[in-house]
Amino acid sequence: MNLTREILQQALQEAGRLNLAVIARHQAVRELAVVVNNGRTERVMTEESRGLGVQVFTAEGYSGFASGDNPSGEMGRELVGKAAQLAELSKRFGGEKNQEVFSAPQSVANPVSPERYSFHHLGIEALEHLVQGENRYILEQFTGVSVQTSYRQLEEEWSIVRTGGSEAFFVMPRAVLAHTLTARSPDGKCVTTRSAYGGADMGLLLERRNLEEGRARTLKMAQLASDLLTAPRAPGGHFKLVIDYALAKGLAHEAFGHAVETDSVKTSILGEGGKLKLGLEVADPQVSIVDGPLPGDWAYQPVSANAIPRQTVRIVDKGRLASGLGDLFSAASAGVPLSGAGRAESYAHIPLPRMTNIRIETENPIPLAKAWYEISPAELYRVLVDNGLAEEKEDIYYLAGYKGGQVNTQFGDFVFNCSAVYKLGENPVLCQPGIFAGKTLSALKAITTGIGPMVTDALGTCGKWGQGVSSSGGSHAFLVLRADPDITLGGE
Repeated sequence: MNLTREILQQALQEAGRLNLAVIARHQAVRELAVVVNNGRTERVMTEESRGLGVQVFTAEGYSGFASGDNPSGEMGRELVGKAAQLAELSKRFGGEKNQEVFSAPQSVANPVSPERYSFHHLGIEALEHLVQGENRYILEQFTGVSVQTSYRQLEEEWSIVRTGGSEAFFVMPRAVLAHTLTARSPDGKCVTTRSAYGGADMGLLLERRNLEEGRARTLKMAQLASDLLTAPRAPGGHFKLVIDYALAKGLAHEAFGHAVETDSVKTSILGEGGKLKLGLEVADPQVSIVDGPLPGDWAYQPVSANAIPRQTVRIVDKGRLASGLGDLFSAASAGVPLSGAGRAESYAHIPLPRMTNIRIETENPIPLAKAWYEISPAELYRVLVDNGLAEEKEDIYYLAGYKGGQVNTQFGDFVFNCSAVYKLGENPVLCQPGIFAGKTLSALKAITTGIGPMVTDALGTCGKWGQGVSSSGGSHAFLVLRADPDITLGGE
């Protein structure tokens, strides 16, 4: 830590000598992974790395960036010199200027890490034994399905300094336990599902409550893989829909969240003249969309990569566009407050405005009598009937799981894939996975009701401009959407 501080101070001093502003970022990463396939260990990995990234700014706002691995010696000064040369080239060739760094609010941030177990709480052999045990448990409980179990744990330590006295030190611990479940029929047909849940540390494997919930969710997905082998195709058309929290996270993240990241406003359906259209009605008045870090979450990041504390933002408040995800260099131009949204994949990347945990909230959600993951499609239908949300002989389809998709934030079109489709009724019918497609704003305005508690552990990695960062989010366990001609279930 003393060496890190010395190198960061070098960068500050050299930038001052050259009359430059600087943001210097040191990152140290520890990672381990264990993969077990049908009872046999396939992979055990441990890795550590560290590096330094330096971003400098001239008085006119021209910028240069340089980075290096395993910082030592005079690297802080050397990288400032290289970045200064690139800033001069940017000026020479008419590069873009930005002077926001000179008016950035000053802060000192050192939040407490949410981890309860240290990174090396268990040795790698003990950890491998636990992962093998979870793999074996699923194999023993459900025959006919092959199981690959993977556990991955990371710990990122960031030390960031900025001209003017701002500094931040924070730790981003995260872990995920995932099962890939594959069922095969005698005629060679194959169906794969996935169950994944995350946390801050090894508590995923050590705490009984986590294990019991994770096992229940995984067995449900194993059964789904088997049942999909003989399921018919879903119909195509416009229907009343129920989507689960994972698909809701996909909608919030891909179809809406990216459209309010302030570096994308010029090409966003939610922008006009380079600014967000604040106050625009984008959803039903009972619907809000919130983004912000949650301690212990897969995408937890309490401070931006520009040393500005991350804020929780109500992007949509009671149906109206209220704010955006603003980083240091694009919030002002987009007309929204700075919210510390800048995130970087590593010290070798320039931060961009990104989401952390994005979730859809509704007012007065309908409670559930038991855990959301224990609710069967038949029980979900009964909840709809009991609360006046289903009419006799009405076609209602439940879409479960999120398997990626595509979004055009300029025109607001989205196409998502789900894991399964159920035709709801007293005796629900499972169908093959279908496509959930339509217009973003139409989908948000079609949301009428939330059912169950907030579930925000839909995990992923978000890619943007060649950078991947952890992402997560969700909604209430289920959301009900009225039928709309701009929302399609794609099947037959």
